[in-house]
Amino acid sequence: MKGKFSVGDVVVHKATGGVYKINLTPDLCLLEETAKPAYGYTKVNEDEFSPSPMWIREAREMEDGRFIKMEKQEWEENEQSQ
Repeated sequence: MKGKFSVGDVVVHKATGGVYKINLTPDLCLLEETAKPAYGYTKVNEDEFSPSPMWIREAREMEDGRFIKMEKQEWEENEQSQ
């Protein structure tokens, strides 16, 4: 299954403003209980050496509009301002 997001994409959660990096896509990630396609993603930390838990969310939820892909230029500008 081809998903809306790709590995390495940076997305913003609209409700919280959290910034996350896509680590797994629906073609390689399934929810164990239901076998539904999913995404694995981690929070983008200010300190790149601090580990962040990986969150797994059903692809349908990731792609319903609650997450927005940041364009590369947007992401680079955000990183430089921190």
